Amino acid sequence: MTDGVSVVICCYNSSERLPETLKHLLAQQDSDRIPWEVVLVDNGSTDGTQATAQHLWTSQSIASLNIVSESRQGLNFARDRGAWEAKYEFVCFVDDDNWVNSDWVANIFKIMTGDPSITACGGSTRAVFETTPADWFKKYEGHFAIGSQGNDTGEITDKRGRLWGAGLTIRRSSWLKLVKNGFRHLTADRQGTELCSGGDSELCYALSLAGGKLWYDPALKLDHYIPSARLTWSYARKLHRGFGSSSIHLDPYLYTLRRRPRPKPGRFSNIWTSKIRATIRRLTGLKTKLWCVGSPRFEGDSDVLEIEYLYGRLTGLLRLRGSYDRSICEIANAPWISKQWKNFSPENDVS
Repeated sequence: MTDGVSVVICCYNSSERLPETLKHLLAQQDSDRIPWEVVLVDNGSTDGTQATAQHLWTSQSIASLNIVSESRQGLNFARDRGAWEAKYEFVCFVDDDNWVNSDWVANIFKIMTGDPSITACGGSTRAVFETTPADWFKKYEGHFAIGSQGNDTGEITDKRGRLWGAGLTIRRSSWLKLVKNGFRHLTADRQGTELCSGGDSELCYALSLAGGKLWYDPALKLDHYIPSARLTWSYARKLHRGFGSSSIHLDPYLYTLRRRPRPKPGRFSNIWTSKIRATIRRLTGLKTKLWCVGSPRFEGDSDVLEIEYLYGRLTGLLRLRGSYDRSICEIANAPWISKQWKNFSPENDVS
């Protein structure tokens, strides 16, 4: 692969958000000697997203723009299409509401060429609000991919274990190796306006299990524009229910990363039952608020968000009753996992 930066923007009806995003990419500095491009993946837009991009990104722009379409609805499909279409080694996913700093491309290139062992990297995010947020937002800003992802510059593979999708950069050769060895997404991630998620965490977990290194550098800065519709308590509750529903697809990766005993096909204990029981126990512990989560007097209450998360998780577990244990077995025995993760310590707690 040629060292360079492919900025992938996955779009679904993004014509209103896209101009500011492209404006910040057009303002990149110290990138004239760096091979880079923008790959815009249109994931079923109906609002003229492609025309907006073509109008703003002229032939005189500082990098090429490649617009492709992905008919399968979902952020994972769009990201995968962008990675396939990318012609450079460092694939950087920038959302249609992310405004990167003027040194973004230069810093990505510097970090990834400076340490070939880095498989994925990410930075810090600042919120830009359409309207003033409620007092509770600051407490939960990390749930909206706002803030820092580490204390200092360095590896976070074993500390945090994942990076936000906003500004996530991966090494394309590592991703290709994963895919060619059979990796397939378990998560659905965002599909249209649905608030499912987890694709970024799943990708980071998979890269880690394949022997990769995750890196955080606060020099990578971007602004995340948050419209007023996403600043409501009802949105926060819906978001966390989506987190819970998606979490069950991340369990197989976490099971393996925590070095549980490697299960053998056909000889595997019923972990699904233990997860159902654990979720119900947690919900029972919140029974004093269980039936009044919609009450205005509980706005900003962390227990309400915990309940929404657990509801989402419980419904997801029920939906995957017949395949949950099988997914854990498949990931734990996946051919793309490196040898270091196949030497499990004797640990029996699976709750």
